[in-house]
Amino acid sequence: DEKNFEEKFANGYLVGELLGKFGLQPDFAWGYFNRGFALALCGKRAEAVADYTSALRCDPDFHAALLNRGMLNLEAGDTTAALADFQQALAKGRDDAALHSGRGVALELLKRPEEADAAFAIAWTRAADGPRDGRRRLRWVYGFAVAARLPTAARTAFREVLAEDANHPQALYGWGMLLEKEGKSAEALPYYDRALAAAPGFPEARRYRAVLLARLGQYQKASDEVQQCLESEKNSGATLYAAACVAALSAKANNRQTSRALLLLRQAFDRGYGRDKAAGDADLDGVRDDPDFPK
Repeated sequence: DEKNFEEKFANGYLVGELLGKFGLQPDFAWGYFNRGFALALCGKRAEAVADYTSALRCDPDFHAALLNRGMLNLEAGDTTAALADFQQALAKGRDDAALHSGRGVALELLKRPEEADAAFAIAWTRAADGPRDGRRRLRWVYGFAVAARLPTAARTAFREVLAEDANHPQALYGWGMLLEKEGKSAEALPYYDRALAAAPGFPEARRYRAVLLARLGQYQKASDEVQQCLESEKNSGATLYAAACVAALSAKANNRQTSRALLLLRQAFDRGYGRDKAAGDADLDGVRDDPDFPK
């Protein structure tokens, strides 16, 4: 039945069951591509990247595999690798809104704003005659990409999405994020609440809400929230970093041991996340005086 199917798929059982029955032909690119797509939906991003790489080994011109691998590299924080995948896909003939928006996000993260703006301009052109959902997605992707550099443009993008769908989880989360950046933490919290009500499995919103709860002094709620994140994304560097922030904020307020925060921070670093922002992150002030922090 549908519910059982969704549960098994979400936990990766269906993928293993299908592969156990049918296996993969070693020279069939679409087999690896389809399994990579399924693994990505299950949250197994590293395994998905490996399968997309195998698909490209079978067919170096498989631009859909390049696009999907680029998106996963982008999520994992490997921005240089993501941009390389997008550029290869472009060179092989891919020329749609999804590709150019991915390029725009990567270029923005690499501090190449003029090139990012140009990539997004092409994406807007390619999306103009496409489905409404595609244009809506492009708006909120653009909003997140330029939020730090162009907060007014980001706010406009999120507002346009919310005008079409008042419960759109990414736009609600983005609006809350902008409010936090303006120092309006108490106003941001209801937007995270609404985003998670619309999409309970939205990890970024749950991580942000956990850290915000800790900033607001609601340490037990924050701890419970981030624990839920850790259980659903055990190997996520972003989740481990958020958990370190929650632990550090709690330690600072309650004069507790900082060892847990440092352990979580080290685990985040081991997964390639957070080292570039930890030095100036006020959420970690509670562990800076620990002699192990410089290590």
